Amino acid sequence: MPPTDREMHDLEALMRAGDFAPAIAQTRALIRQFPREPLLHNVLGVALMQDGRAAEAPRAFRRALDLAPGYGEANHNLISALIATGALPEAEAPIRAALAQQPDDALMQRNLASVLVLRANWAAAKAAATQALTLEPDHAGTLLMLATIQRAQGDLDAALATLAKLPDHPEAQMITGEIRTTQGDLDAARTSFTAALDADPALGNAWEGLAMITRFAPGDPLIAQMQAQHAQATGDTRMHLDFALAKALADTGEDAQAFTHLTAANTARRAALPAYSHGQRRKEITRLKALFTPQTVARLAEAGNPSSLPVFVVGMPRSGTTLVEQILASHPAVHGAGERPAMMQLGAGLLEAPRKLDESFVRDTAAAQLAALRALAPDAQRITDKMPQNADWVGLILTLFPQARIIRTLRDPRDIALSVYRAHFTVPGLNWTCDLDDIASYYAQHCELMDHWQAQFPDAILTCRYEDLVTDPEGETRRLAAHLGLDWDAAMLAPQNTQRVITTASAAQVREAISDRSVGGWKRYDAQFAPFNAALARLGQNV
Repeated sequence: MPPTDREMHDLEALMRAGDFAPAIAQTRALIRQFPREPLLHNVLGVALMQDGRAAEAPRAFRRALDLAPGYGEANHNLISALIATGALPEAEAPIRAALAQQPDDALMQRNLASVLVLRANWAAAKAAATQALTLEPDHAGTLLMLATIQRAQGDLDAALATLAKLPDHPEAQMITGEIRTTQGDLDAARTSFTAALDADPALGNAWEGLAMITRFAPGDPLIAQMQAQHAQATGDTRMHLDFALAKALADTGEDAQAFTHLTAANTARRAALPAYSHGQRRKEITRLKALFTPQTVARLAEAGNPSSLPVFVVGMPRSGTTLVEQILASHPAVHGAGERPAMMQLGAGLLEAPRKLDESFVRDTAAAQLAALRALAPDAQRITDKMPQNADWVGLILTLFPQARIIRTLRDPRDIALSVYRAHFTVPGLNWTCDLDDIASYYAQHCELMDHWQAQFPDAILTCRYEDLVTDPEGETRRLAAHLGLDWDAAMLAPQNTQRVITTASAAQVREAISDRSVGGWKRYDAQFAPFNAALARLGQNV
């Protein structure tokens, strides 16, 4: 005998009201009476998801499917729960199984695209999203996903064209604002962010985007509006508003309040990401050194490609990699290719299967990577890759390309710490940026690894200090040109004028990077940085 209509009505009323904890309790009580009712297990899973307990939801959905194997809604919900908890291989398997049976299932195509986006498999994700749009041409969620994929691939114009199909959608307006910010069209970005907030004042990431391109003065009415939204916000919306208010209050000189909001934002961000482990990072570095010993690199580099086309700019995030690439790309012989994930992906595969690292792998991989670079700019003499995390893969880079030039960026660690602490990174690999102690730990181990590479390959690596670029731009840009084997060009003194870099950095960020305001900014938070300074000292790092 199933639950009565009255019991189900009461349960639905709790769900509609957002009273998820009582709904969970009531659903479990009903399950004790009707343990073989699949609908109740599905409702329990949905309530758990809505209550922020996604890790518990898959068990409920699986029980519903055990009781009713053809229960499509429970299957879709299970996949959503697995994606939400990061169980991507577990999510992908039932998606592909469902598509094998019914390839015209638009929802499953969207689910597949979501999994592939989270895996950064952009080409396959685009194919799945495009197929979903073929089946449902005007589906807003799929259009937003396709625009996100196009943006990640660096095709910003295509992303804007996709978003233009949703002129009244607040999230589309918000993403348009972010892209316009990246392109340096700040007036258009403000217009888009404002339109998004007019449609949905609780859109926290639109407030954050607007705050990042606004220079606030005391009494700015936008600050009061953000504070009013913050007072009633929860979850991710509150986190976005904390980042926005931290920026606004820093502009107005209210540093203590700004840092309070910054700490709250990062506490929430840290809770949503996997925990950072100093010990795990130490193990990774040990494995990297063991895989790319001087003897191994010297032996395998003979099978590498002798081209001097690739240039790699590596360092801590926010240490000046964007500025250095912009300077280099201002040279007429250099093309800036932005942050390319190829070396990270290749390296991760080698750590899982180190026996693949042989002459054949090096020869074939170097040829493929060089061809991909040449396709970006056939006439360029040098092409840059500014992925900061390529610092881990210097051994791999110089195995594949023994004549490659590498530029290591350095900056005052306190300015790096403030900059990454202010940034809203969401990728799991940057989980160390949410806590000042974790930042100190990561910085110390990064320096130790880069010192190791520099001792091993002194002629290939040039150190470029951010502060020197600010105080002596001509001297430093001449050093950079010489390291690349190029004549110096005066255009390198005006990097903000070049539009030749495919990058996630905005023109506004580049302008900020070459101003004195970006040097020594941590001093405004001297008291808050005392624990960070102490952590660096314990780790043997001088500041």
